[in-house]
Amino acid sequence: FTNPHIPDRTMALARDGGDVFVAAIRQSIAELARMDTSIIAIPCHTAHARFADIACGAPVPIVSIVALTTQAVIARVGARARVALFATEGTMRSGIYQRCAPTMDWIVPSRSDQRSMSHIIAETKAGRRVPAREVDVLVARAVAHGAEAVVLACTELSLYAMDITTTCVIIDPLLVLADALVAHGVDGGTPVARACGTAVHACAR
Repeated sequence: FTNPHIPDRTMALARDGGDVFVAAIRQSIAELARMDTSIIAIPCHTAHARFADIACGAPVPIVSIVALTTQAVIARVGARARVALFATEGTMRSGIYQRCAPTMDWIVPSRSDQRSMSHIIAETKAGRRVPAREVDVLVARAVAHGAEAVVLACTELSLYAMDITTTCVIIDPLLVLADALVAHGVDGGTPVARACGTAVHACAR
């Protein structure tokens, strides 16, 4: 399900704290609920900066891609590993991964590397896929800084996961999310991660 009226999440977070995209996503959730949807997954990491507000009172369970991803990272490299986070500026500023896995030694890109990442994300979102080596260079740089794993925490970055040649554990959250949803369906409702440390329907006060 795609709602073209949901604004850019990074820009919305900077402009009004994300209120406008929270309202648009909640409207989409209501529409999906009317279609008898049994579970909802939001693949946008940046939207999870307001996950509690989006999920509060939702009529359908909502899966947290951030919670699932951090679980996958811990399973692969442990809870105290050095892990590089590749994401939008909005996700980086929100600190959602750091809060979800506080014992992890998160490596964030330099300003120049973040600019390169933002460029890759923007170009890919516009349908202009960049050469895979541009992502690979950033992965190699993270590994040189001690990263044991790299999390591609943006839907556009996931498109390059299979093209990375640098030796490193690559966590593709879209695959993690898809695997969890398939398992949920096949196993007849196996629970999937719905929040980091709090119940999905716990409304922020």
